[in-house]
Amino acid sequence: MPPVLVGALMCHHRTRAGLSLQKAGNVIESSASRISALETARTALPVSSAHALLDAYGTPAHKIRQVAADWSLWGPHRGDRSTRR
Repeated sequence: MPPVLVGALMCHHRTRAGLSLQKAGNVIESSASRISALETARTALPVSSAHALLDAYGTPAHKIRQVAADWSLWGPHRGDRSTRR
């Protein structure tokens, strides 16, 4: 799945859960702008951070596994770097 679609899914689940960008950022100790960049495919997160966000959004486990699998295909060279700024 292209990164822009993965980001759109993340945005969908966040808004469905009623969380702001800032509240989502707090889940992974990051900023609202970082979550925005994630949702618009300008950056990637480690799979563990994607799991934490989706879990906080109340996303069903099978959807978390699918998004995480797609996220890892985006490339470990981008997704495994530290995201805390």
